[in-house]
Amino acid sequence: MHVFGTAIRTALLAAILITGVGGTGLNSAAVAGPFERADAAYTAGEYAAAMGIWTVLADRGFARAQYNLGKMYFVGAGMPIDIAQSEKWWRMAAEQDHTAAQFNLGNLYYFGTGVSKDMVEAVKWYRRAADQGYPRAQFNLGLMYSQGDGVPQDVVQSYKWWSLAAAQGDEDSGSNIAAAAKLMTPEQIATAQRLASEWKINSR
Repeated sequence: MHVFGTAIRTALLAAILITGVGGTGLNSAAVAGPFERADAAYTAGEYAAAMGIWTVLADRGFARAQYNLGKMYFVGAGMPIDIAQSEKWWRMAAEQDHTAAQFNLGNLYYFGTGVSKDMVEAVKWYRRAADQGYPRAQFNLGLMYSQGDGVPQDVVQSYKWWSLAAAQGDEDSGSNIAAAAKLMTPEQIATAQRLASEWKINSR
C-alpha cells in the first residue's frame, strides 16, 4: 500500500503577516498609517507598541490585525504564549474569511494544540481556506481525505484537492497525485479531474 506524503502543513504558524493592508470592509486608507507603524514596531522588536496598535484595529473588526494578534500570542512575541488567545483572535479573523487564520485554526484542531483535538473541526477550517484557493489548506484537505480523518476516505477528493494545489506550484501535491493515480481506476481519475476543472473559488 502506498504511503502518501503525510506531513500536515504547519510552516505558516511560525511567521507574522506584517505586509499589506488588505480589505475587511473597513476603509483601508484609514488604517494604512497605523498598520505601517505597527509593522515597523514589530520588525524592530517593539512588541508592546505593535500589539497596542493591532489591538485597536482588531477591536474595530480588522481581520489582519486579529490574525497578527493571534500570531503574537502563539509565538509569545513580547508576552507569554497563550494559545487560547490565539484561537480567539484567529477565529474572529477566520469568520471574515482570512485564509491564513482559517488554515491555522485547522492546524490547532488537527494537532490538539491548546484545544481538544477534533478532526471534523480541522476539516471545516481547512475546507474554508481551501475553498478560497489557499494551496496549503488544499494539500492538507487532500491528505485528510486520503487518511479518512474527519471525513470519509475518498481518493477522488484527495486527487481533486491535490490537483488544485499542484496547479499553484505545490510539489508535494504533485507527487501525491502521481501516487494516488496508481490506486485509482480510469473512471475515478476522470471524475477527479472533472471536479478539479469545475472547481471555483468560493468565499462565504
